[in-house]
Amino acid sequence: MRSNRMTIGFFASFNETAGGVFQYAVSMFRALSQRKEKFIAILAPHSPLSAYIPKHWDIIEYPQHLWTTNEHRQGKISGDGFDLTENGINRGAYNFFKKHNIDLLLFAAPELISFESGIPYIMPFHDLQHRIQPHFPEVSALGTWQWREYLFRNGAKYAHGILVDSETGKEDVLHYYGDKITADKLFILPLPPAYTTVSTKKFNRDNFLKKYTLPEKFFFYPAQFWMHKNHTRLFHALHIARFRHGIDMPIALVGSRTGGEAEARERIHYLAMYVAEQFAVQDLTRYLGYVPDEDMPHLYKESCGLIMPTMFGPTNTPVSEAWSLGCPVISSDIRGIREHIGDAGALVNPNSAENIAEVMIQLWTDDTVRQQLITKGKQRISEYNPSHFSVLLNNAIDSVLPTLKEKSDFFL
Repeated sequence: MRSNRMTIGFFASFNETAGGVFQYAVSMFRALSQRKEKFIAILAPHSPLSAYIPKHWDIIEYPQHLWTTNEHRQGKISGDGFDLTENGINRGAYNFFKKHNIDLLLFAAPELISFESGIPYIMPFHDLQHRIQPHFPEVSALGTWQWREYLFRNGAKYAHGILVDSETGKEDVLHYYGDKITADKLFILPLPPAYTTVSTKKFNRDNFLKKYTLPEKFFFYPAQFWMHKNHTRLFHALHIARFRHGIDMPIALVGSRTGGEAEARERIHYLAMYVAEQFAVQDLTRYLGYVPDEDMPHLYKESCGLIMPTMFGPTNTPVSEAWSLGCPVISSDIRGIREHIGDAGALVNPNSAENIAEVMIQLWTDDTVRQQLITKGKQRISEYNPSHFSVLLNNAIDSVLPTLKEKSDFFL
């Protein structure tokens, strides 16, 4: 006989190579650790997330045979359009969650299992770039646009709550899926920094730089190798700085090329490195690969600044991490990011290598500008701290819990 206490399941199918999504999940664990409901973490086999789960939570492994395969996914989309039908229902998942008395599912990233299982859920929409910028292959090629549309359209329609990172994100959801979800089910939850402090262990800068073969002064760009991350234009900016202005600005790059969609990211990585070679700046690039959590804060703190000329918004976690760690920020002057950063960073046109180079050179050569940005960043981060994130996430859950019977088991 089950108790009257609510049971909340936290579902995650990814590992640490997922980058920002992995860190978002860890932030959610911390924010939820004091709640009174029973929590069950439902993870993929051998998930490294298990090391971050609050000690009083239960952990179970999601059965491999219940995962939605790519073939099954594409068959549902091409055969039935974009709306969930009887063919898309995952009854095995429903029975699995019911067996464990799950009343509500939480997600750190959009997952098909949310609406396909029939269990009430809260899920984040981190971006809708397949609608906003479909020319980028990572959100459109090889059936990706169709898969994303199926995911977000139904994710919005059947959700008890959708988490968005900004007012811009909320506007986007209502613009594209306002016929599927109402504004009262959208909760603004600004992305918290995953890294806010450096280790208390004794730090030796010389040894750290030697460990990663880094020079005394460098820029830092933590980003997976996708086209929208704009590495190639960044390398063009380094070329301009070197050959027009006589200034060499090394850059440390991190980002895993393994895990989900590794083959695509590997191709883009080699393309980016080829471009760096063509621009004769390959000696300025330091690709560090996957960097463990304990070293990431030091890369921010020891760098000249964060350079992030991404083409996607609305917001990006590395900006908040840089602010927390006293690292000045350069990022893209585009919708969403512009509102996120305000005057706490230097904004560049991500389509202009000349403008990127100009602003990087200013930060590289003018310590007064650098210190001003550090100060403004420290002031700005108060709006994006973990405590604020915790309050907003828990408020969203508290708003949803009384509504669970309204749409529970909506197709079964």
